Amino acid sequence: MACRSVEAGLEARSEIARGTGESTSERKMVVEQLNLSSLSSVRGFAKVFSYSFGRLDLLVNNAGVMMIPDLRLTDDGYEEHWGVNYLSHYLLTSELFPSLRSTEEARIVNVSSAANSFGSLGNLEDLNYRDDYDPWQAYGNSKLGNLMFTFELDRRLKERGIANVTVNAVHPGLVKTKLGRYMSPLVTGIFKLLPDFFVLTPEKGARTQIDVAVSESLQGVSGKYFADQTMKLKPGQYAEEDVVISPMARDESLLRDLWDYSVRETQATWNGLQT
Repeated sequence: MACRSVEAGLEARSEIARGTGESTSERKMVVEQLNLSSLSSVRGFAKVFSYSFGRLDLLVNNAGVMMIPDLRLTDDGYEEHWGVNYLSHYLLTSELFPSLRSTEEARIVNVSSAANSFGSLGNLEDLNYRDDYDPWQAYGNSKLGNLMFTFELDRRLKERGIANVTVNAVHPGLVKTKLGRYMSPLVTGIFKLLPDFFVLTPEKGARTQIDVAVSESLQGVSGKYFADQTMKLKPGQYAEEDVVISPMARDESLLRDLWDYSVRETQATWNGLQT
């Protein structure tokens, strides 16, 4: 378990152990510190993981921030949504790629959002908002980045005949979590007015990621964007392929531009995938 707070990670580990009722499960779970607002922390975590385990069956890039009201920068000087939600996940995936590559069947699941439609990545030189900062735009940019990264990584894997690693993106739906803690009281109030039917519990909200991560029916499936369908009046359908995405996510030129930018900014190495 990669956690910004080791203390919180240990508490979560104990809760999982109690929930499963397996006395050995707590000993099987390892908690390591990972601060996604620092690229050096990402590299440090990846080194510890690679040394300790060597193989990696599943990587879920799930952590994130949302709707930070005022412009904040990461330790490396990036706007926080962009640095935490996108760049750090990009770097983490590249650092762990050798472990994924050496595993018989490995899956990468990138958590995007329907908010990708708010994003605009046509100008990669102004992601720190020298002009007016907009939290909706910033969050949308990061989630569009996750989606574009998914499609471009899939293209590069297939181009090089790498079939044992798949990558897909998911939109988990509207979920009751602390992710929205920075939202304004007005927006929070609007969400509270929505019927419980539309707002998922954390348990149900995790289903999309879980289905895409472990479903046997999705073995070998790659380069797709799956979404919970509750808002489309299809409750219980957690992993249906979704086609409502920003046109930028299908622009091959922009996909390559974002990849090149990401390599340059993070100094990521992909063992031949970067060119």
